[in-house]
Amino acid sequence: MSSMFLKPKVPAFTVPQPPEAMDVIIERAKELMVPLEVTEPLDCKQMKGLTLGLSGDHQFYNAALAVSLSRCWLQRTGNWEKVCQNILLFNCLDVRNPNILLPRLVNGCSSSGIHFSRALFVPSMSKYTKVTSGASVIPSDLSGIELSWQFNLQRIWEKIVHGKEMTTLLEKDFKAESKLMLPPNEFLYDNPSKGCPSHNYFPSSAVIPSLPLTIKWLRDCVREHPSTRLQVLVTGSLHLVGDVLKLLKR
Repeated sequence: MSSMFLKPKVPAFTVPQPPEAMDVIIERAKELMVPLEVTEPLDCKQMKGLTLGLSGDHQFYNAALAVSLSRCWLQRTGNWEKVCQNILLFNCLDVRNPNILLPRLVNGCSSSGIHFSRALFVPSMSKYTKVTSGASVIPSDLSGIELSWQFNLQRIWEKIVHGKEMTTLLEKDFKAESKLMLPPNEFLYDNPSKGCPSHNYFPSSAVIPSLPLTIKWLRDCVREHPSTRLQVLVTGSLHLVGDVLKLLKR
């Protein structure tokens, strides 16, 4: 590393250098008040069987520099300490069997180390014979939306997660015209074990009557909790996946 590449107060990284070169770099870093980190090569014993794409001992230094730079960028942008939550956004056609689909989904994701902290069940905008244009907005009247299928999916999910049938009939308590059709933003962040069933949501799942409303709600939650990053898996129906893609492109 040449000292001419140092910028005032900007973190810099280098690998071990000959003593005379390192002395110059350290002195220049002090003059410019540059946080300087000397990066040691990656230890192949800590790579858990992973291999580098290029051969040569010097590649372990290059890889270590890449890791250090990435860590620095994540810390400076506020992403390093973000809490990541996996959210399932699900719907399937009523000709499918959710008693087969959902357990296989949970088991398949778990085997890959993916665990969902929350599940959201929402009707698709597109139907068998009608595909939306993507210009859909949040409906002004949600009272007539049929959600019995989504509540059925929620019951199955809760049984998978908790191993027992839901004891509260959420569907009877649900009021689509009320403000309670959306869970509070804290729903995504509170400990599920401390929650209790209320209206259309359980501590680990919720039914939301509109897909555009769901997307807006997720975005609002992220804005209010910038330290949390949400990863949302949209699956169960190609109609649902297509509708989400159209909404995100708007």
